[in-house]
Amino acid sequence: MCGGEGELGTRCERDQRFRVEPAALARGDGDPLLGTVLGARFVVEAWLGLGSTAGLYRGRCLVSGTPCALKVLRDDGPTGALALELAAAEAQALGRARSPRVVALLGEGVVELAGGEARAGWLALELLGPSLGELAKPRAAAEREGLVLGALRDALLALGDLHAAGLAHGDLTPDHLRVRADGGAWVLVDLGSARPLGLGAAALPAPCSPGYAAPEREATGPTVSADLYALGRFAAYLLDARSSARGDAPATLLDVHTHAAHGADRARLGGSLRAWSAELTRAEPSRRPASACAALEALDRALSSSGSAVES
Repeated sequence: MCGGEGELGTRCERDQRFRVEPAALARGDGDPLLGTVLGARFVVEAWLGLGSTAGLYRGRCLVSGTPCALKVLRDDGPTGALALELAAAEAQALGRARSPRVVALLGEGVVELAGGEARAGWLALELLGPSLGELAKPRAAAEREGLVLGALRDALLALGDLHAAGLAHGDLTPDHLRVRADGGAWVLVDLGSARPLGLGAAALPAPCSPGYAAPEREATGPTVSADLYALGRFAAYLLDARSSARGDAPATLLDVHTHAAHGADRARLGGSLRAWSAELTRAEPSRRPASACAALEALDRALSSSGSAVES
């Protein structure tokens, strides 16, 4: 594969791959996907990291020149023979959701790897900014509470859209909510465990992250109530997390997404959010809010009853 020879972003005559930055080659440790083109449209430019089920890459659309994220599930990777089926299921869920609050699907397909010895399902996705987990955990408590509140509202709107499309997310965590790179809304990502409502646990396996799964999740599979439970769990986790060494998040993102609370309002805001998260994480599903809309109304009631002065 070509690195520094010739102009970056052009095709190498020797192996027909696109030239990528030498640093990207070094980080990718000779990954054979670097420089290749998926679906005749998306060039793989850099390795971003390994998720629980897939490899993540930065890519670029050859038609528009727009940067994108590429999610690759190998059939010789963590999901084994289910990789292609899981990739197809996620692409189907994203196509069905079609919400501005859910990450956009730009393309999908299957690619042969290692001379045909392995195959992978891939998805080309909208490239987003940091996750809620990345932005919230390094913040001081007062800043974190405001940030989480703004994200929770967007998450509930996204879940409402997803549930209205007949889908449950199935694996909601702070890392599955990301901010748009232009400082826009929070966006729901990673629909790898999203399944049509009503299928139950007998559907295609839907992995979920430890610590966020509702107690009934194993028996019922992804549901509306289990999604709301997971949202309440991650809200409680972020609100109670100890501040780690401060890390600087982009100021523009915090300006857009932090709801400012001042003085005594900060204590009331934190208490209100914790009380609300307790509603969502009740052990009995019938005692939780019945929908994302009901959970949003409950959040507004909690903030109003506490007298929290919160400015958008």
